[in-house]
Amino acid sequence: MERTSVMVVGGFLGAGKTTLIGAAALKLQATGRRVGVVTNDQTGDCVDTVMFARRGVPVREVAGSCFCCDFPGLVTCLESLREEGCEVILAETVGSCADISATVLQPLKDRHSDRFSLLPLTVVVDPMRLGQARQGTPSLDRPLPVPPPLHESAAYIVGVQREEADILLVNKIDALDGKLLRACIAELQDAHPRTRTLGASALTGEGVDEWLALVRIFAHPGGTLAAVDYDVYAEGEGVLGWLNAVAVLRPEGEGTDWRGLCGAFLAAMDDAFGKEGVCIGHVKLLLHLKDGEGELTASLVATGGGSPVKGAVTGSGDGVLVVNARVETSPEGLRNVVETALESCCEAFHVEPVIETMRCLRPGRPRPTWRYDAIVG
Repeated sequence: MERTSVMVVGGFLGAGKTTLIGAAALKLQATGRRVGVVTNDQTGDCVDTVMFARRGVPVREVAGSCFCCDFPGLVTCLESLREEGCEVILAETVGSCADISATVLQPLKDRHSDRFSLLPLTVVVDPMRLGQARQGTPSLDRPLPVPPPLHESAAYIVGVQREEADILLVNKIDALDGKLLRACIAELQDAHPRTRTLGASALTGEGVDEWLALVRIFAHPGGTLAAVDYDVYAEGEGVLGWLNAVAVLRPEGEGTDWRGLCGAFLAAMDDAFGKEGVCIGHVKLLLHLKDGEGELTASLVATGGGSPVKGAVTGSGDGVLVVNARVETSPEGLRNVVETALESCCEAFHVEPVIETMRCLRPGRPRPTWRYDAIVG
């Protein structure tokens, strides 16, 4: 049996990793290759896992810990997808996770190269974050809209992620004109001259083929180790409140406007976080019907920056809403915003919300299973 290709995709919260992986999976499947996905979250009820499963993509999840801190769990997921016949596996890291080269890529090369062939580490960059966490790199000639700044320790994580990348992919280029895109790429190239940098839009597919072509010919994946201060790293993860929730929404009548409800829910959270002046890492939601097909999705990566609700649902019965939120606030404050927003929008749309699970936490200090101090082969 041939080795299974594994590509780890990293990048900070809200960069568009999941959308990019979805676009890549479709393109690889179109070539006849069977593709699997490994998702990762600090707790259960991950929106990404639900989404890939509902779309028929083989998916496994490492929950309750980052890949680095549960490396055996990652390997178990990879082996399960390999046994299912997946030829390429795309593994998405937690958005606040860094030091991936030393704790994930090198152990994979050293301990599991008989079954898995490693592809280059791609770190996805949201141009908006260049204004939040420049890590001393030059300013853009034409600035992007800049939301509230990241906490300096969270910004440190962004810098480490970029430092260890094999490929830096500037995402969301559909929102940039040519001059601004060139400025973003030039800024990253100046800061990381030994890293390949290119642009793409996970949403439209522009540049994704070029990225996958580079992935196929990349000679030495996992070729960089970053110097990491784990005290600062731990603080950067700890400033984020983390919430995952599942709610059953019971309509009081027929013809519920599910799209409108999702949009109102996202807008209510956006308004609340804006009034508090807190920095949003990422808010994601997915809604599907128990007796129906399709799903609705929406996300928020900055105050005033919510996405339109995408998708469609058909059918009847209760709705199932999955919410993931990572925001620079306390878990208690995050819970209050989400619960209040859910209650208000459900009342407006004549729906009874029943919260089945709601987990709120601050990520703990990273404690990797393995951490290599040298590049493997």
